[in-house]
This record gives sequence, C-alpha cells and structure tokens, in this order.
Amino acid sequence: NVALTPMTASLAINHRQSFTAQVNNTANQGVSWLVNNIAGGNTSAGEICVTGSNPCQQILTSSGASVDYLAPAGVPSASSP
Repeated sequence: NVALTPMTASLAINHRQSFTAQVNNTANQGVSWLVNNIAGGNTSAGEICVTGSNPCQQILTSSGASVDYLAPAGVPSASSP
C-alpha cells in the first residue's frame, strides 16, 4: 500500500505544497505522480515538481520520496461529467 502525507490540501493559485509518498510491504518503491490523470500534471491543472525547485522541475515518477505540487496560475474550470 501507499501512504500519502498530507492526504488533502487546499491551496491558493501559484502556491506550493509538499507531499510525501511512503510505499509499504514491497521492494518496489516507485511512485507515479498524476494530476487529474496527467503524469506530472501541467500548467492548467498544477504540476508535480522536484522538492524546492524554482522554477518547477517537473517530475513524473519518484521512489517514495517527497515532491512539491505547484498550483496553477488560475483556477481550473470544472470538468463536465
């Protein structure tokens, strides 16, 4: 299983939040980071970045480590069902 810390977050536009994934009970420590089903996210939905990178150095996978989520510059529009 994978434990994500924090489990939820609310951010203002252009703000960052660090997340840590801890993979348990397996030798495979790989984690794929997706934002709205987009690997690594994008500028519209927000991006997954190397922790502390400025500008954001986008990352798609990590080995159970910390990453930063960078919120988009504007509020994303709601998706249609």
